[in-house]
Amino acid sequence: MSYRQQVCLILLLVVPLFSWAGNIDISALQTPVEVWDYAERLTTPRNTTIEDVASSHNWQSVDRETPGRGFSKQTEWLRFKVSNSSDQKKRMRFFWHHAQIGSANIYLHDTKTGDWLPTIHLSSLTPIEDRPYHGRMLEWYVDLPANSEYQLLLSAESVFSMSFRILAGKESDLGRIAGDTYNSTYLFIGFILALVLYNAALALSTKESGYWFYIFYITLVSLYTLSLRGFLFEWHWYSDPIWEQRVVLFLAPASLIFALLFADNILRIKYQPALFKFVFRFCLSAQFIMLAVAAYPSIDIFVSLFAPLSIVVVVFMLSSSAWVILHKGYYAILFFLGWLALLLGIAGHQYSIIIGVGTELLGRESLKTGTALEAIFLSWAMAMRIQRLRKEHEALRKQHTQSLQEMNEQLADKLELEQELNNQKNELLNIISHELKTPLNIVYSAIDLLRENPSSEHIRDLAYGSDRLRRNVDNLVLLSELNTQKLRVNYQYFSIQNLLSALNETAEVTRKADQQWKLISNVSPEYRIYSDERLLTILLENIVENAFKFSPRGIIKVVVWVETTNGQDDRMIWNIEDDGIGIPEDKQTKVFDLFFQMDHGKTRGAEGMGIGLPLAAEIIKRLFGKITLESIPHKGTLVHLEYPSAAPNLEQQRVLTGLTGNKERCVLVVEDNHINAKVLVRLMEQMHYQVVIADNGAKAVDLAANRHFDLILMDIQMPVMDGFEATRQIRALGYEGIIIAITANDTSEDRNNAQQSGMDDFLGKPIRFQQLKTKLRSFNL
Repeated sequence: MSYRQQVCLILLLVVPLFSWAGNIDISALQTPVEVWDYAERLTTPRNTTIEDVASSHNWQSVDRETPGRGFSKQTEWLRFKVSNSSDQKKRMRFFWHHAQIGSANIYLHDTKTGDWLPTIHLSSLTPIEDRPYHGRMLEWYVDLPANSEYQLLLSAESVFSMSFRILAGKESDLGRIAGDTYNSTYLFIGFILALVLYNAALALSTKESGYWFYIFYITLVSLYTLSLRGFLFEWHWYSDPIWEQRVVLFLAPASLIFALLFADNILRIKYQPALFKFVFRFCLSAQFIMLAVAAYPSIDIFVSLFAPLSIVVVVFMLSSSAWVILHKGYYAILFFLGWLALLLGIAGHQYSIIIGVGTELLGRESLKTGTALEAIFLSWAMAMRIQRLRKEHEALRKQHTQSLQEMNEQLADKLELEQELNNQKNELLNIISHELKTPLNIVYSAIDLLRENPSSEHIRDLAYGSDRLRRNVDNLVLLSELNTQKLRVNYQYFSIQNLLSALNETAEVTRKADQQWKLISNVSPEYRIYSDERLLTILLENIVENAFKFSPRGIIKVVVWVETTNGQDDRMIWNIEDDGIGIPEDKQTKVFDLFFQMDHGKTRGAEGMGIGLPLAAEIIKRLFGKITLESIPHKGTLVHLEYPSAAPNLEQQRVLTGLTGNKERCVLVVEDNHINAKVLVRLMEQMHYQVVIADNGAKAVDLAANRHFDLILMDIQMPVMDGFEATRQIRALGYEGIIIAITANDTSEDRNNAQQSGMDDFLGKPIRFQQLKTKLRSFNL
């Protein structure tokens, strides 16, 4: 609660109190009754005779405010002495203020003559209609003879073992008591009204529902307090005592219902343990049932049910607030104190009725005092909770603002990154377009020139363009496999001659007239490597191509050898060396970054997409090898490669042998594209093969079932039946010859599927004649 709110609350509390106190008017009462300044008290068993009481010596002196305990087995007696010292008969007027008395009798005993006047019963006494506390004030008349002295004996009993209070004395004393009671009552009303108005203003300004629950609860419990003390009856809110009883019975559970709703709002019971939530629902349901009981009032039933249920509600309130306090909800301390104050107020009220206490605050006014203290503590608790919620809201707002700023910064970074990626993408697309169209233009131009003037130079240009186009496509396919996590290493045995032939062919079509090429192999031509032929080919071709690009007039030298450890673990070593422009030291680690270019734009010195060396680094990692680079600007670069080249478990490889001698060999070409089939026929006929063509897998299976073939070149993607299924069915027929895949789907997944289906090797389109011859030679074909 802020400082301004505290000042406002004090003003709202103090000003109405002074206003109410200033308007109190205690009018003069009637002539005082001559009653002695002291009385005596005696408690006896039921049915004790008046003679025994009069002669008893156990009387005790008490004040005029005489609390009694009129339980069903006891009778409470009060004795006063009254006298008339005049010479004339005088009528004496007596007032008796009582509470909750079941029955009472009044006796007058002439101390001089020993005579007893007729007994006056409680039912014959007349309520005083024009005085404070008229519902509890009775009067009667006694005619005292001249010069007489009497003892006045009062007896009171409680039918239902309920406590009571007897006030006997002068009318001025009763008026003072009534006046003090009215003063405290109006102060109480002003105090509660100020709190209600203050919280109503807060409820309208903050729109917090908790304030309304508080207002309804405090209003109802204040009305209950006033009704219990008889003020509503006195102020003529109702005139029938039956209605007074109904109002009291109705206000009790109604106030507890709003108390529970207020507790749920301020203590957040739905976030408490299941036991608390169960007790809350039980208490709320029970109080609604008590409302129904109050509609048809039966005191015995209502009291027997409401008393234990109200105790459960109070214990629940205290326990629930204690749980919140233990979980650092310190505002609940005030909620706890509020209910404790009301509990003490009720206890003080009952205590003062039963045995009496010495102060008005803890006596007759304890119920109003407890209610007022509860109203203060609950209002304070509500204000603290709202203040805490505001702080939490402010902290959340700041956190949200900070998060929003961070998200904006991240978004700006993402937008900047996205823009950068878009620029890189556009640049990459331009580079890819250039790198694909350039060799394609060479191919078209060479074809046109060959049509006009056939020459070996045009054929060389055509070979260069087609080979460069093929390498670019291979690199893009491999890059796609890496990005989609589909790259797989397909280990199989193949001849080192395959790699050497691929490198020689690459060098033949790539090198310029003033470039020199040296390939030095210290490995036997019959040496068979256990690795992935496709990945190694792409790896070596990219490094060699880079060496040619950055050595315009130099020597490119490749040296290869095998190192053996413990006679088993072979490692193949490659050194690719050039004497070109070299790589600056600050860029030597960046050349393995994807799309990195030594220079950019339309003036860049060398062609390429910037993916060759990054792909090489990724391939060598997948093959459990390593790549290192040493370079000196303007002097050249050395790339060192090494990787395992033998099967780890030295399993016996499948030895595939072809035909020897001059016997004519027969090959089945399975290809659905007639142009590709025609090209393969020409290539195989140059190698002296008899060729049979099938344009789908189903025909290939039928031909293999009825005729022997030394070799099958199998396309993969075909109508009717694909190459994988055709291979499986051909192998099921018992065919043990060589089956090589010839396909444009040159991915690691396709190669793995080919191997799983029973194919012996794989050649990706476009097919190079030298590559095909090398492959067949490795199978002794």
